[in-house]
Amino acid sequence: MPLGLRLACAIALSALAAAPNAAAPSLAQEPFYRGKQIRIVISAGVSGGYNEYARLLATHMGNHIPGKPDFIVQSMRGAGGLLAANYLYAQAPQDGTTLGLIHSSVPLAPLFGTQGARFEAQKFHWIGSMDRSDGPCTAWHTSPAKTWADLLQTPFIVGSSGVGSQMDIYPAMLNKLFGTRIKVIGGYKDGGSIFHAMEREEIHGRCGPQLTGIRSLRPQWLAEHKIMTSAGAVIFRMHQASWSSPRTSRHVSRSGSSS
Repeated sequence: MPLGLRLACAIALSALAAAPNAAAPSLAQEPFYRGKQIRIVISAGVSGGYNEYARLLATHMGNHIPGKPDFIVQSMRGAGGLLAANYLYAQAPQDGTTLGLIHSSVPLAPLFGTQGARFEAQKFHWIGSMDRSDGPCTAWHTSPAKTWADLLQTPFIVGSSGVGSQMDIYPAMLNKLFGTRIKVIGGYKDGGSIFHAMEREEIHGRCGPQLTGIRSLRPQWLAEHKIMTSAGAVIFRMHQASWSSPRTSRHVSRSGSSS
């Protein structure tokens, strides 16, 4: 299934693949998921777009699974999404009751040699994506960097929730590939905290927020030109290539997800 960095969220499975009889129970069998509860683990906080996506999924997905299980959403933020990914891989139940909604850049962390990534992305069972959304580097309207040329000459300070997130990965890529001068300040608990820091002008911007999330949760920013569209040269758009993650025999988690 094609996935990529343009995904608003990647949904990883330790549920349906772990219970092959769940999708098509025989007439003589009780549906596997009847009376069960499925947990959606998100790799971000509760104040951003990932939580909104997860709650939307939780509202409707049970109606499409035999047995109509209940759904709950659990935030497991930390290390830019690595905490949730590591948990899904090594600790979450493998009985078909756990899904993961993780940062779209997290599966690439082992490839980049990111410290703290203790999973093999190709051994996850990927379900798919709820959206395809650009994740640009976004500047607050008072930022000293307002054009691409500025990024090459002027320090541009952005916030990050951890090394596994696109908030860290995108600046590193841009700095190494194009020589931009993006400086990352870590330690923020989630994307919402970074947006608040932008409003307080503690930092200049953030790399990797989904434009769909901004339109949904902070539409006034666009209306009031607090940040501007790419046509205004204040949102620096990255063009990402899609990649594929093959399904394998191993489940997302064994014996056991910022906006």
